[in-house]
Amino acid sequence: LKGLGTEHKTAPHGELYSPVRGISLPEISRAALAISVMIGDGCCAFVSISLGADRKEDAHRSIGNAIVLCVAGNAALTAV
Repeated sequence: LKGLGTEHKTAPHGELYSPVRGISLPEISRAALAISVMIGDGCCAFVSISLGADRKEDAHRSIGNAIVLCVAGNAALTAV
């Protein structure tokens, strides 16, 4: 399929990218890290508040929700 824009090329900074999608691996990695850090920081704050209010069940549930949200969000980002 030469000439249809499906071949992989090298970006000016040396990274491989697909011109069909127009997004490179470092950009995807940065976005995934940013999403995970936002979710993790929010979860950490909520866990601290919940443990301070002696609501251990809420703290445990929020950790599980954060893990599922990180996995689902990054899977969706990878699919895009």
